[in-house]
Amino acid sequence: MSHAFLNMTIPEKTMYAFIDKLKSEFSPKMIRAGQRIKVYINKKDKDDIRGLVIQVDKVKFIEIFKLEENFVLNKYEQPTVITHKKSSGEIESSLYLAAEKSGLPISVLMEMVRIFSFDVDFQREIRKGDGFEVLYEVQHNQDGELVRNGPINSAVLILEGER
Repeated sequence: MSHAFLNMTIPEKTMYAFIDKLKSEFSPKMIRAGQRIKVYINKKDKDDIRGLVIQVDKVKFIEIFKLEENFVLNKYEQPTVITHKKSSGEIESSLYLAAEKSGLPISVLMEMVRIFSFDVDFQREIRKGDGFEVLYEVQHNQDGELVRNGPINSAVLILEGER
């Protein structure tokens, strides 16, 4: 994280105070290239950093602000939007290829396989012409970025014409 501050003329003592406060909730070693960090600077004094906000993942943020000689840390999550998506397909050669062709995310396919794994032998019982239908959640952040696919709300396997 100190590399992010190299081009700024922030006193080393201040930089390490921010990092120490951050360590109480998040390891600065976990910050990766491309990860967003917003830095708030005093308009009258460009060397006076007032705060920073680190985007931990697509919805979680940590902000640290300097208030006089104290540092205040807040954590928050950006609201998300959950929609539902339905995928269905007919198996021509493999369940995996049928799922891929229908646009079903692999993580949702794996959840579906886990759900049916006690009832279906996926190595021996899946045949050409069998099918599936899956209704699952899709979660996006406010920027429209995909946060996660799943969980499954409803899943149907059609094996030899039986649902």
